[in-house]
Amino acid sequence: MSKTKRAKDVVVLVREAPADNPSDGEALRMALGLEIGNHRVTVIFLERGVYYAIRPGTGCKANWFQYLDYLLQLGHNLCVGEESLRRAGLSEEDLVPGVGVIAEDSLAARFLQTGAVIGY
Repeated sequence: MSKTKRAKDVVVLVREAPADNPSDGEALRMALGLEIGNHRVTVIFLERGVYYAIRPGTGCKANWFQYLDYLLQLGHNLCVGEESLRRAGLSEEDLVPGVGVIAEDSLAARFLQTGAVIGY
């Protein structure tokens, strides 16, 4: 079976905390839906959005962990802004396994190389 080329690189930027978002997890469901279009998806959690990426049992009761897991299984990139993580008083050990950390000062260059940036 041949591998198909990904259509476009898409960044989904999540900045709101789950508790601040009445439809929590919608950004992750939408990111997962981009798989249908054969897009390469990167989800970046910034500011209060970092709380989406913390492990169960770290004070978070959530129903969106399945979406994180699906995205990771499909080979998409999920990462948390390093400065946002630190401001939240969290560390890499608090993150769902497979979620990386990215320096926030590198994001502007990343966005310029991306086909689309979708903010939540």
